[in-house]
Amino acid sequence: MDSLKMRKISILAVSLIVVSGAAIGANLPAIAQTFPEIPLPLVEMLTTIPALFIIPAVLLSTKIAKCIGYKKSVLLGLGIVLISGIIPAIVTNFAIIFISRACFGFGIGMFNSLLISIISYFYHGNERAAAIGFQSAFEGIGGMSLTFVVGQLLKINWQASFWVYLIVVPIFILFALIEQFNLLSFRKLEGRYE
Repeated sequence: MDSLKMRKISILAVSLIVVSGAAIGANLPAIAQTFPEIPLPLVEMLTTIPALFIIPAVLLSTKIAKCIGYKKSVLLGLGIVLISGIIPAIVTNFAIIFISRACFGFGIGMFNSLLISIISYFYHGNERAAAIGFQSAFEGIGGMSLTFVVGQLLKINWQASFWVYLIVVPIFILFALIEQFNLLSFRKLEGRYE
C-alpha cells in the first residue's frame, strides 16, 4: 500500500474512536446493579464524564503538540484511550472506573482537534474538503459500530463490553507507521504560526 493511501486510512481510523465515549451507555443498568451503593446519577456520568474531560485536553493538545509533535500527541492520546478504555474491563472499583472514564475523555481530546490540523497539512482544495467529510463520516460510523459491538459483548457481562476499546491497538499501530511530519513549519509557511 502506498504511503498516501496509508496516511488517509490512518487518519480515518483514528476518527473511528472520536465519539466512542458514549458507546458504553447500554452498560449503565448493569453497572448500577453491580454498585448499588453508588447514586444512579454518578453511574450515569460514566457516559458523560469523558465529554467533560475532552474540553481541557483540546485546549492543551496544541501546546503539547508544539512540544512533542503532532504525531506523538495523537499517539499519546490513543495510548491514554487504550489504557483507560480497558481499565473497567479488569477493575471492580467504581472510583477507579470513574477516573478511567475521565482519562478516556482526556485521551480523546488529545487528538480530536488535531485531526483537522493534520488533514489541513496533508490535503488541499477539494481533496481537503473530501477528507474532512470522510473524517466526520468515520466518526459517526465508529460511534455506531462500537455501540453495536458493546451491545454484543454486554451479553457476556458489562465488564466484557469494555474490551471493545482494544480496537485502538491496530489504530495505534497504523498511525505509528505513517511518516513523520512537521505541522509547525507548515503553519509558519501558511502564516498561522503563533
